[in-house]
Amino acid sequence: LTEDAVLALDMLSTGLRGELHASICKPTLTSHQLIALFNSIDLVWTNRVTQTCIEMVYLTKADSLFFPGMAATGTYKVIQGRALYLQTPDTSLVAEAVEVQVDSSDWLSEGALWCDWLHVGTTECPDASCKVLGVRTVEFGTLA
Repeated sequence: LTEDAVLALDMLSTGLRGELHASICKPTLTSHQLIALFNSIDLVWTNRVTQTCIEMVYLTKADSLFFPGMAATGTYKVIQGRALYLQTPDTSLVAEAVEVQVDSSDWLSEGALWCDWLHVGTTECPDASCKVLGVRTVEFGTLA
């Protein structure tokens, strides 16, 4: 389920829908230290980020957010549920397979905000569902 699938949102004005989206996303977005600093300096900038760079990604059991070898298009933060980050020796510099639980305090692919980033692992949803906030890096780069 995505925001586009919620028909009632289409009945809101563009401005009100933008404010609602910003209110939902801003607490998670500003948990990133640098974005929190930008927010304290320029609230208009933060509102532009929430309106142009943020997407909600909804995963169900066994869905993957990204795969090894993919160019990163965003950085991500789990906001509901949990995710697993998996690396294997054939795609990254690990001696054996590594599995790390990702929770709401972790950002994934953070380097993609600052440089071209290539995924070396996979992130997937191990449970019934997982909600992830995504920051689209191309759009973010035009505002940062």
